Amino acid sequence: MAQIKSFTFTCEFKEPREMAKLMSSDNNKGWKRLNFPVTDGSSVQFLDLFGMPFTTFKTYVKDGEKSSKEVTVKWEDRFNPSIVDQVVSYCKYVLDLGERQEFITEYDFLVALHDAVLNGKVQGQKLYVRGQIVFQKYNGQVQRRFKPQFISYAKGDNLSFDGEISFVFDSESLDMESGKEKSQVYVDGYVLDYDKDAKKKVFMKETFVLDYSHINELTDADDIDTARRQLKLISSLLKVKKGYHEFGFVVKFLNGSTEQKLTLEDLSDFERDMVDAGITTLEQIQKDRGMRSEYRNEVRLIRPLLSRYSTGVVERDDLTEDDFIVKVADPLADLFSNVEINDDEMPF
Repeated sequence: MAQIKSFTFTCEFKEPREMAKLMSSDNNKGWKRLNFPVTDGSSVQFLDLFGMPFTTFKTYVKDGEKSSKEVTVKWEDRFNPSIVDQVVSYCKYVLDLGERQEFITEYDFLVALHDAVLNGKVQGQKLYVRGQIVFQKYNGQVQRRFKPQFISYAKGDNLSFDGEISFVFDSESLDMESGKEKSQVYVDGYVLDYDKDAKKKVFMKETFVLDYSHINELTDADDIDTARRQLKLISSLLKVKKGYHEFGFVVKFLNGSTEQKLTLEDLSDFERDMVDAGITTLEQIQKDRGMRSEYRNEVRLIRPLLSRYSTGVVERDDLTEDDFIVKVADPLADLFSNVEINDDEMPF
């Protein structure tokens, strides 16, 4: 079964303090890289584009109604309409900001997006972004990079960082204990991508988070019971005795500060009496305690991806340990390691 690693962002461009840092390049080698910061109002992610000119490059074109074939294209022919029209949709890059532009190289797509920024076409606009997630090793850690293929203006007001990911897991993946204080379950999943050291596709570790803190905010007994049964059912899907298994989820990406919310259960009896009497409020007590926001870089499991896993969890008897990058024993060891860019490279 093909691995699913897609994202769909409804977001806004977050203008960097230094616009010059948006694009990096090497004039001698010809490559360009665009780290395009976007926000959903509370988190920040980076769209990552990289490209360089080649004498020729390979792509896929239509070959009948339902098939395709690989072809070699000369660099100077990459804008030829007769060639562009034949390239299959999943090999195209589309920028639709008032005028639809189609490209068949990542290089031309990032140049056009950079021009759109310089011409003020993205500032103050809500953007709809669709693309694929690439997982790769860097300095011994696995990072995720968001590679857009389609960008347009968005409709509606809601902003979100959503995605769909399938992953492999085993008997050691589910951790119900380490995150109890935060009302979270951790899942060590393994996503398939190319590893340049191994020179092949391997499964790389990504920690997913099943957050159930919302249960603490519920007051209706039936709602609490329903939420707990949902948590138990999802957890049971990821609890296996042996072997490798595969499943997929709709996910949400967090990369920023999240507000710590106080509940009545967190109060002393005296504080609770003061709230009940109307002398103070939960919000005021939280302010008095100086509770600050907490930084989190997480991939949260939202709901099962039933459109692709309608029959449930899939057994992967075809996999062996040779298919995996060496596993990390501590499930929390690199929960927050997937930072898209280091502090020295931060453009704002």
